[in-house]
Amino acid sequence: MDTIRIGMIGAGFMCKLHSIALKNYPMYFFPPEANVALQCIADSNVRLAEEGMARYGYKEYEEDWTKLIARGDVDAIDIVTPNWVHREMALEALKSGKPVFCEKPLSNTLEGAREVYEAARSARVVNAVGYNNRCIPAVTLAKQMIESGQLGEIYTFRTQYMQDWAIGEDVPMEWRLDIDKAGSGALGDICSHAIDLARYLVGNFAKVAAKSRTIIKKRPVSESAVLGLKKKREVLGYQEVKVDDEVEFLVEFTNGATGIFTSSRFAYGHKNTLDFEVYGSRGALKFTNEYLWELQYYSGTDPEDRQGYKKIKMGPMHPYGMSFWPIADLGVGYADLKCAEMSHFIEAVSKKDPFLVSASFYDGYKACQIIDAVQRSAREEKWVGITDD
Repeated sequence: MDTIRIGMIGAGFMCKLHSIALKNYPMYFFPPEANVALQCIADSNVRLAEEGMARYGYKEYEEDWTKLIARGDVDAIDIVTPNWVHREMALEALKSGKPVFCEKPLSNTLEGAREVYEAARSARVVNAVGYNNRCIPAVTLAKQMIESGQLGEIYTFRTQYMQDWAIGEDVPMEWRLDIDKAGSGALGDICSHAIDLARYLVGNFAKVAAKSRTIIKKRPVSESAVLGLKKKREVLGYQEVKVDDEVEFLVEFTNGATGIFTSSRFAYGHKNTLDFEVYGSRGALKFTNEYLWELQYYSGTDPEDRQGYKKIKMGPMHPYGMSFWPIADLGVGYADLKCAEMSHFIEAVSKKDPFLVSASFYDGYKACQIIDAVQRSAREEKWVGITDD
């Protein structure tokens, strides 16, 4: 059996998630398509690199990410750094001819995302982007039900992705609130996941009409600001906020279905809530990530005195079921979903088949294309079309 030696670029929050997923992969997806070795980790912050090596079990570390890509003992590259360096790192990794996994977004700009996608297409190597919500068993089941015609013609897709960590003028400036580093606010940070799910379940977008706003215009600047923590620190100054705090938009899909999207980081009570509803001519589906192991289904063909939503509990007969737990209601978690996503990447790398990944750089490009259209629609206050390329 082959061993795929992973080079991880970035030693922060997402490194933890990916490292847990890669280590657990052969335990969940047994027998594995290949063995996985955590070979090398890179971060410009040497303390984080050393800590990541010790904590997650990497054999070595590099301070320079370009050296990691060039190493002969690294077979595949995993990019988990903040947004603004994804494009540069992905392009360099593709030049090496090695398979590349890159967390979303591929770039903070549509032009950059297209450049990365076209480079991947030219390189003809396995490439994957981090949209792990596709690997939620209930979401995969929903796709199967939609594609089998169980819901009939799809009329409407409604979704919201809500958080509340940004509420309060005392929340300090950090990179997710910086337009130059993040590219957008709630739209790209969290709503991009809802956008990808909509494409996965319903199809491509034809046009969008959007409204967005920035609620808090300036943020205090302090050293070592941490996501979601309002710990008091010395204020060094204030910085203007140019990213969206919330966004709403309408969608017309290429198949004629319509969509309603809402996303905010100012929604009290929602720590990390992703919901969607799908309505068709024969039935409907409802899902919330607060109950990852459940999908609600309404059959319009049931007798009138028996109609109503029923809960489908994910178990061993459902997608990924036998890889997780042998009975329903034991649940799946955040790291489990990334493990499922990584199983597709490892299989694709092992079989040298780029079509086996759960989401490719093409999907990453399409998400960036839609984000760009939503931003333009909000600025220009009009419907904006999206090319189906």
